[in-house]
Amino acid sequence: MDRFKTVINPVIMAAKGTGVKFFAATAPNDPATINRFKEQTGSEYPFFTADDLLLKTIMRSNPGIVLWKDGKILQKWHYKDMMSFEEMKQQFIKLPPKQ
Repeated sequence: MDRFKTVINPVIMAAKGTGVKFFAATAPNDPATINRFKEQTGSEYPFFTADDLLLKTIMRSNPGIVLWKDGKILQKWHYKDMMSFEEMKQQFIKLPPKQ
């Protein structure tokens, strides 16, 4: 759980308000377990469930971040190799200029 608090959530919080959408995918769990996890980690984004084989095919680490655009995977990060959102933005994300 500390990995979410110290690595994953800071990236997501930095991206908040930029138009980049975030969600979590997890193997099927009952809603109470997911809600308890969200409360314990401060994860304030949607959680979806998927078959664990699908998740293992997409992402080998737990936790990790996958950057998608138009159905294409642009990059994956293991939580130990996570870059900051600013670095992600510079390398992979074209945001519209602020007005």
